[in-house]
Amino acid sequence: MNNVIVWGSLIIPVQLLLLILSGITGYFALSYRLKALDGLTHSKAILNELFNTFIVGLLVWKFSPIIYDTTFVIQNPMSLLYFSGGTTGLVLAILYSVAVLSYRTIKEKFPVLLYPDAVSTVFIAGAGMYSLLLFVFMDKGPLILLLVPVTIVFYYLQLRGRRPLGSIESIGRMMTKRGNLITAIIIIGMMGWVLYESVYKEAATLSAAGTEVNTETGIRIGNKAADFTLTTIDGKEVSLSDYRGKRVLLNFWATWCPPCKAEMPHMEKFYKEYQQDDIVVLGVNLTNTEKSSDKVKSFIENRGLTFPILLDKSGAVSDKYKVIAYPTTFIIDSSGIIRDIYQGAISYDTMKQAIQK
Repeated sequence: MNNVIVWGSLIIPVQLLLLILSGITGYFALSYRLKALDGLTHSKAILNELFNTFIVGLLVWKFSPIIYDTTFVIQNPMSLLYFSGGTTGLVLAILYSVAVLSYRTIKEKFPVLLYPDAVSTVFIAGAGMYSLLLFVFMDKGPLILLLVPVTIVFYYLQLRGRRPLGSIESIGRMMTKRGNLITAIIIIGMMGWVLYESVYKEAATLSAAGTEVNTETGIRIGNKAADFTLTTIDGKEVSLSDYRGKRVLLNFWATWCPPCKAEMPHMEKFYKEYQQDDIVVLGVNLTNTEKSSDKVKSFIENRGLTFPILLDKSGAVSDKYKVIAYPTTFIIDSSGIIRDIYQGAISYDTMKQAIQK
């Protein structure tokens, strides 16, 4: 199955849809969990509080660039439509959520770790559904299915704890209430997983990327990028192989494509800051879909783009790279190997992360 669903100029990541379905599963699992807790009143109000905090946290994450990158957002307002706040925005969203839920815990005199207990429930149920969906729709291996029964067992054990983690009763009987104990284990596991993803796994990926060698020519990750030759607006011939020894962001785009327009300021910003580090942004305009090459020239001049842009007048190169979503970006290392492929607009922060893989 494709990683994206293309609907006109709209590109919907399949993985995002799977995450939404997993989140819905977690919501209903949490609803049942709260009703099962002894002595806990207003479970619906607590569920609504968590939901509202999550929604506002998403908005904080989405629109946080207004806070930490104000000038760029004012100059390029379309960025808010197509991009999120990245890692910085995520940190701000988490800080907001922790502050709000901590305040509610103190004000309502809830059990100390009621909300972490609830989050762990969502994580358990959501992880189980997400694993199942990955196997069914994303062609993941059978090992991913092992997570499904594991999460079901964890959820069952958690339900056996009739008091939320952090209540006086649960602390006094922690070792006999396996449900509460399993909640604590899941919370610790979540923290460990985040640490693994952000530190160890990234380091392992960088190490593997530096040693992998693949001489087969193609358009998939791990292949040697297929070479091509096109001309610039000024008629100069340029080949992809001309940039061997440099890391390349090969971007396919068009002037009529809204996400392409939103992406261009990020491309230009990235190119200006990293071109001295043997990194190049190479834009391939889908000229066969444009009204004229003059329109492309005007677009480049009006936006002050300085990175190399080539004209694919016949569409042969985009066909060779099987580009079906606009924009599409191939990350190519200094040896000419494709390291990653992004369908849809990518931000400045994503470019920085991608080029390091």
